[in-house]
Amino acid sequence: MIEIILIVALSVATVVLFFLFFAERAKRNKMHDGDRRNSGTGDINISIASSESPGNLARYLKLKNCDQLMPELLKKLKAEGRLSKVGFYLKSERSDKTVLSVRLNIKDEIDNILRENHEQIINRLEPDNFIKLKDFGKTNTPLEDRLRGIKEGGIQYLISIKWIDNKRAVLALGGSLEEGKIAEYVERFQRESLPLVENIRRFEKAEALSHTDSLTGTYNHRYFKKRIREEFYRARRYERFLALMILDIDELKNINDRYGHLVGDTLIINFVSVLSASVRSNDIICRYGGDEFCLIMPEIDRESAGLFMERIRDAIAGHKINVEGIEESLNLTVSIGGAVYPVDSESTDGLIKAADMALLKAKQEGRNCSKLYQNEYESKS
Repeated sequence: MIEIILIVALSVATVVLFFLFFAERAKRNKMHDGDRRNSGTGDINISIASSESPGNLARYLKLKNCDQLMPELLKKLKAEGRLSKVGFYLKSERSDKTVLSVRLNIKDEIDNILRENHEQIINRLEPDNFIKLKDFGKTNTPLEDRLRGIKEGGIQYLISIKWIDNKRAVLALGGSLEEGKIAEYVERFQRESLPLVENIRRFEKAEALSHTDSLTGTYNHRYFKKRIREEFYRARRYERFLALMILDIDELKNINDRYGHLVGDTLIINFVSVLSASVRSNDIICRYGGDEFCLIMPEIDRESAGLFMERIRDAIAGHKINVEGIEESLNLTVSIGGAVYPVDSESTDGLIKAADMALLKAKQEGRNCSKLYQNEYESKS
């Protein structure tokens, strides 16, 4: 009888303890919800640092480049602020100073206006300050004349924000965002975004070093193998041309034997300088090995490829190089072989082989020569 009483008592105590535990947990959750409602941040209060689950945070940390990260961060800002349109504009590090844009639901014509006037907007705004576009029309400055049209595109605010590397970016916002909440949402966007962007930038810089040729600053053979496949799949998917050229510096071994490898390195650097000045910003120069370089040129057909090959061959042959300690000017010539997808091959390996065979033909014809692949090159090999 005593044993039965003890079992019943323990069971009742266990039920009471569970009830008290869940009652206390519900009380804490209610207090937390009340704090969140009274925090002045609106109905949605998502924070990577606090509210987001570890799984969601890991989703951001798994992203390996800013092209993937920025759209995700803007989607989060759009959801928090219940915005209809969000755009992010930042001047790139490339020599052409292109303005990079990431946008959600912003039309092309509005995007073009914001990119073209990025510098003027930055100069107009103090960091973390904003333009309220509905106030436009009170003055008639050139900038306001250019930006007046974006109001019809649904953009209500332009905000200047501090970004990494002492840069400044512009946020374009449209929707039902209250003016009093702008600073709060933008500050949170910066606080959460900057550590993630800086982390990815460190990864990108380390990866870039592993893909860069130390002498010339061009990409290396490893990166070439990666990019030729990426560009090939892109060309096949969108049914576009892809040109590949292999350039071989003529008689570089003789220069090394006569003047030494330091002079040979100087000539290689000069060769890359001439080549880099002749290509488009989206063309990819890689050092294939020793005195051979590859040039990947998206959306170039055979006719354009042939004209370019002759132009770069002529430019290199006419480039005089002065080297300290050598009285006479030196010059280089180059042999070039080219092939174009899908005309010459329908695979990456086949495209490389076709360009290589065309290069061999150029060498056989006396060097300082450019050749596009022809079917008969393979039958004679």
